[in-house]
Amino acid sequence: MINDGYFGDHPDHQGQRRLFWDGGVQVCRGYATDTDAADLIIELTPSRWCNIDDRAGLVFRGGGRAVYHNRHCFPVWRAIEDALVLNPHDTSQTYDAGDTVAQMVALWCPEQSHQETASQTFVLYDSPPETVIVEVDEYLCAGNFGETTVALPRPITVPAGQSLPLVWGVTGGATSDLQVTPQLSAREPMLLTLRNTSSGM
Repeated sequence: MINDGYFGDHPDHQGQRRLFWDGGVQVCRGYATDTDAADLIIELTPSRWCNIDDRAGLVFRGGGRAVYHNRHCFPVWRAIEDALVLNPHDTSQTYDAGDTVAQMVALWCPEQSHQETASQTFVLYDSPPETVIVEVDEYLCAGNFGETTVALPRPITVPAGQSLPLVWGVTGGATSDLQVTPQLSAREPMLLTLRNTSSGM
């Protein structure tokens, strides 16, 4: 996050960012120094969201930590900037081939207040390996990053009378309640509106 007074209108020529998270709010000043003694490192965990300046929200799910680093010492200076780090590792780690290093899914919400970010609907479902499935507001979003077709573990109930897209340009009508389990081919994404459907798990 750029936190440079050059890009802002602060009379002291020090930039600032307001960081919101479950732990409260912190004003992070932007200026350069010769040492990192003034650096501020904010552990966001267990908060599952943060918001910058009531202008951009980030909601995250997963097993890792999240840290906001208000930096002041820069080996190479281009602009003063803070860092939001998801899944940081504090020490060197060794992993075998095929090991999972970390898992986290993040939703970026531009032009969102911190109150909206705190109440943002974002559900991460368990899914088969190499797939992801999340529910955001009234949408179901999924992706298959693998090489085989996968049935998603999130059935959708289509009520009787509702139209149902079948293929490009063709729509059918449900004559009775219908439960559908979406399938994704290899490397296929999916975006499905839940606005007129009821969910079944």
